[in-house]
Amino acid sequence: MLLPEGAHELKYLAMTDDAVGQGVLSALASNLYRSIETHLSKQAAAGANPARIWRIIACLRKLDAVLLQARRMRGHHDALISAADTARAQVPAEAWLRTLGDPKPPPSFAIRGDDVCSDFEALLLQTRAALDRLTFFVAPEYKQPKLDIWYKLPNVLADFAPRDARASAVLDLFGVDFWQRGIYRNLSDGTTSLRSYVAHRGTIAESISTYFAVSYLDPLRALVIDCESRGHPIFRTSWETAKYLPHLLLNTLAILTTGESLALDAFHPDWKLRSVVVTDFEGPGATARIMVVSRMAPDSVSMTIRGVQPSIAGHAISLPPRY
Repeated sequence: MLLPEGAHELKYLAMTDDAVGQGVLSALASNLYRSIETHLSKQAAAGANPARIWRIIACLRKLDAVLLQARRMRGHHDALISAADTARAQVPAEAWLRTLGDPKPPPSFAIRGDDVCSDFEALLLQTRAALDRLTFFVAPEYKQPKLDIWYKLPNVLADFAPRDARASAVLDLFGVDFWQRGIYRNLSDGTTSLRSYVAHRGTIAESISTYFAVSYLDPLRALVIDCESRGHPIFRTSWETAKYLPHLLLNTLAILTTGESLALDAFHPDWKLRSVVVTDFEGPGATARIMVVSRMAPDSVSMTIRGVQPSIAGHAISLPPRY
């Protein structure tokens, strides 16, 4: 920008979108986000350390990137539900006579979902980036400026927790079971995390064991089946990430700035998850049958009839009557 000679002051208007969280954050979580931003504005006006302020802002921007991908995943989820409604017209009348207890399962259809898998991979990668960026902010606060691996941060916090209430509170956030499941960190038995696999070794698509699908129970009810890759359901993992990452990141930033925090229940994303994970219903009592697609090659499709517990029917979505 060129200023006229002798100018010492420039006034301008900054405009921004009032919405936060990409439409995925809950109202309570969005308020916490805004509270942190308000605090940063006041700190900047008071002449606080600008480098620290920008480190916190960078954490929020990384969270935004994750929530953008979560919004895309929610869109894929909702699109499959819409397809369940419209595809009924293609089902032959005699097929509606089949039930979950029949040797031949009820009618169903599956999708390959390449675009869904790509967006899920982006969600995994962006989430790991957000965790590392949070580490780059928190670690220097506790005299470890060179720490660059997020799952080592709890070790640093544990050293300070006995005499620092804030460190103790942040340490508790990392103890949530979700962060120990092998999605964003390798397991102690040597199992590669899902994120690491996608970043360095392979793709979600090549490791699918159950594809996205819809299995009808009758003309007004259907099961929306989640895709599973390397033992992880894609829609559910996306939903959980949209819950647990804001819980960790926003609470950590708030604890170290405003002193606020919210319980985990306050971070339920604005996403009504309706899909089911077939493997959750396998095992004892699996007397019902459901057909799933286990492999889609360019010139062939492999389908498998799987035994599931009848209780899976309680998770069916209701479809509107068609006239």
